[in-house]
Amino acid sequence: MKTTAVLLTPLLVCLFVIVASSDEVRVRSSGGVPRIEIDGKPVRGRMFYGYSGYGVLDVETEPRLAECKFTGLIDDPNGASLHIRFQREANTIRIGELRVVDLDSGEEMISRCDFENGMESFRKDWNVWPQGEKNTVGNVDIVPRKDGSGKAMEISLNHPKIGEWPDFHVYHQPRLAIRQGHRYRLSVWVWAEKKTTVFLGLFRPSAGFGKAAHFPEILTSQIKLAAEAEIDFVSVAIGLPWSQPGVDSTMPIKKILLDCRTALDANPRARLIPRVSVGVLPWWKHANPSEMMVFEDGKMSDSFEVASEKWKKDASERLGLLIERLEAEFGDRMAGYHLTGQCSGEWFYENGWGSRYHGHAAVPKEAFRAWLRKKYPTDETFRTAWKRSDVSRSEAEPPSPERRRAMEKKGVLLDPATDRDIIDHNAALQDIMVDGMLAMARVVREKTHGKRLSIFFYGYSFEFMSMPRGPAASGHYALRRILDSPDVDIVAAPISYFDRNLGGGASMMGPTESVMGAGKLWLVEDDTRTHLNRANIVGQFHHAKNSWESRQLLLRTSAEVAVRNYASWRMDLCGAGWFDAPEMWDDLKALKPFELEALKHPKPYRPPMAVVVDESSTLYVAHGGARATKPLIYDGRASLSRSGVPFGQYLLDDVIDKKVQAEMFVFLNAWALTPEQRKKLLASTAGKLRIWCYAPGLIDPERGFDLDAMHQTTGFRFEPYRTTGPAKVNPAEAGKQKGLKTSWGCKEPISPLFSVTNAKPEETLAVWPGGYAAVVLRGKDLYCGVPCLTPELIRLAAERAKVPVATEDNVVYYSNGKMIFVHGTKDGPVKIRWPQAVVFRDLLDAKTSKKGRELNVDLRLGETRVFTVGP
Repeated sequence: MKTTAVLLTPLLVCLFVIVASSDEVRVRSSGGVPRIEIDGKPVRGRMFYGYSGYGVLDVETEPRLAECKFTGLIDDPNGASLHIRFQREANTIRIGELRVVDLDSGEEMISRCDFENGMESFRKDWNVWPQGEKNTVGNVDIVPRKDGSGKAMEISLNHPKIGEWPDFHVYHQPRLAIRQGHRYRLSVWVWAEKKTTVFLGLFRPSAGFGKAAHFPEILTSQIKLAAEAEIDFVSVAIGLPWSQPGVDSTMPIKKILLDCRTALDANPRARLIPRVSVGVLPWWKHANPSEMMVFEDGKMSDSFEVASEKWKKDASERLGLLIERLEAEFGDRMAGYHLTGQCSGEWFYENGWGSRYHGHAAVPKEAFRAWLRKKYPTDETFRTAWKRSDVSRSEAEPPSPERRRAMEKKGVLLDPATDRDIIDHNAALQDIMVDGMLAMARVVREKTHGKRLSIFFYGYSFEFMSMPRGPAASGHYALRRILDSPDVDIVAAPISYFDRNLGGGASMMGPTESVMGAGKLWLVEDDTRTHLNRANIVGQFHHAKNSWESRQLLLRTSAEVAVRNYASWRMDLCGAGWFDAPEMWDDLKALKPFELEALKHPKPYRPPMAVVVDESSTLYVAHGGARATKPLIYDGRASLSRSGVPFGQYLLDDVIDKKVQAEMFVFLNAWALTPEQRKKLLASTAGKLRIWCYAPGLIDPERGFDLDAMHQTTGFRFEPYRTTGPAKVNPAEAGKQKGLKTSWGCKEPISPLFSVTNAKPEETLAVWPGGYAAVVLRGKDLYCGVPCLTPELIRLAAERAKVPVATEDNVVYYSNGKMIFVHGTKDGPVKIRWPQAVVFRDLLDAKTSKKGRELNVDLRLGETRVFTVGP
């Protein structure tokens, strides 16, 4: 193929290999703790992620000459365009004299643009986007400069009255000349009514607005700051150099190499982990329309169909060539490869959060049928399971969107007696996603000879419980297959987008301790929107307002990573310098001695409370089931983190297999259990306190809903409880005596619900309206029929389990016995109790220490304090 030849030619000539002292970078476990090892030596799993995005100019209220430098990526004599973007806020920005000089040739790309001829000057060389009615925020005029020395372009910005803020920007007409490899300096007189940031980019409109210039300054600055904190793993975002057949295009690979060299120039110790998108380019989409995702409305997605064998073959080939090139070019400066695909690169189905279904085109339909042939050995067994005599495995149709939506009226859970087709399709979606991921993982293993890290986003088992079409729409519930694969080292996820604000818990998205227990490393993406979130391009929610807030949020995540033995990276999501200040790295410097000690003497994080999710039961959640799974599992993490009891997050099969050591277990969704699973689960947790949530054991996977199976699971007897009102409970007298003061529950009606029929008054902690027992504690079994947990209920259960509660002040609290951290959920004092007398030492202020069994801390809202605990 011509495309292979195009990429191979630069692959095999003029190779530049950086000499280093190491060769193999992998994850291995020691003492039950997975760590990154370089040639067998464990190292801190701390990283920085960034990319050369925009040029960034900070604008003051008084005129000043601002500058930035960039490098040409292409040769184009007259087709480049300079774009100027602005923060999405009301302001007035004025741009006076602007020029761009080629530092290598001395020529001017833009010669002294001074707007002396008013709007005629602007219209000659500049324009705005969008135009007409779609431009709801911006206006451009030419006005005199404040000092009277000339004129300036004035950009007036106002919030849109209706709708979202458009991608408003000012751009130079696409007739600028740029030369590949040449260095340029842009200088401009600029000022504004209030301090702001301006973003610069150079593009080539004739080539789909591809990047024409590389702006390295923000990326380089942050890599250097990370290096000062001895953070040497660096990740940069790249795509596959996937040229169209017959088109000789070497620009993508040159941009990739330039980004990698930029990182290594900024930190010669750096070890690279490129974040590689295995998504397809527009030309591939148009050449292979049958291999793309298609939704129920007939609209084609820009995402490949993960079931496509054509995509797997082509992407594997291009990925293999890229890895060969990078390994040859940079040698053992390469530490691994983080492969991304599907929605936002995080391996969940495109439109997973949306309302449209997919899967009825030929490629996914045949993949579903292949899955059925693998599950059911014969058509007869298949027909028996589906209770249909008129269909075969090779003719089965995925459940229609209309049928799926109809389930919402029936209730939260699918019944295998009547809904087997939906349940099977839910299961197939998970396996099909993982099949595609593991195909890419094998390429990394083969092309690096097993010497590099293989990293994937996956396992958002808690986070996706809020998806409106049900969590199975994500494809993230086959984590066990990822954990069993020898081709994956690290499973990654951001901190939760729920409860990450100042005063929040910043919870983990997945069953992290099961990942660690399988010998894989959990990697936390810390994309905290610091006060340096100047881009305003992505996720303004929960961003810090000042340096103090930024540091508290970063320390909160960094401390949890240290306590639970995870890895993490700081992610400058917009390439706009979110961590571009020395103080943004102080927490990692302070944590370094603790983390190095943990590498020498690894100790697994084994908290007293195990919070458990079941992948299989998730497949039984119907369309609209988030009205129960969201408050229980997604939102429930807030109550767990504020309970004062350290907890870990696990998969149910690990508990069944006796791999989890804990004093109390919270079974969030143990709803679908076989008789053998019930038997093993009870045996593995005998003598421990068990919190059974919502509908434990209700679903027999072979027979359907079974109240007797709930009795066998929990020891309680049940009957349906029906209500048209919100699913809320009120404390009973026994609950009030034990500290339950207020009603709690869900805002919406939920079906099914259950009450306990054999509960004694002294066992009944809370009741449904009408007095029916809803929350019952008998011995060491606690049933919570409302799909919602509270910190008070968890503490009550911990008291019965004789598990120490460190604090009852509802602050965010974690501990591994050697380190504790608290994050203030409000202003005020916090009391922390310890089982025995110890010395508490403030990690950030070594002079602050306290002896005893209690530690009193005066916290501000959002303040994070970290203490080491010693004899």
